[in-house]
Amino acid sequence: MILLILMQFFEFSILGKTTTGLIKLYQQTLSQAQADVCNFEPSCSHFAYEVIEEYGLLKGILLASDRLQRCHPFAVLYSKEYYEGTIQKGKKIKVIDTLQKYK
Repeated sequence: MILLILMQFFEFSILGKTTTGLIKLYQQTLSQAQADVCNFEPSCSHFAYEVIEEYGLLKGILLASDRLQRCHPFAVLYSKEYYEGTIQKGKKIKVIDTLQKYK
């Protein structure tokens, strides 16, 4: 029984590290080519990395997918109701949605 629990722990740990490694690879390659297109601060990929590191793979993927579903141009319209606020970055308005909100 203990061996099974340890195997599950290492499996999820390895999967979590692989997932965060893929996110870092995305950030260093594709994300750099797209410039600043995310409507949120921190960006969706940074948020996904942080929640997977903080909460583990399962809850991290659920929170990251929830964020991705909210990532659209109209997020700014209801940002005052659901998010910490907005900031101006150049000509773009960013919605602030940090990890602390989910603790």
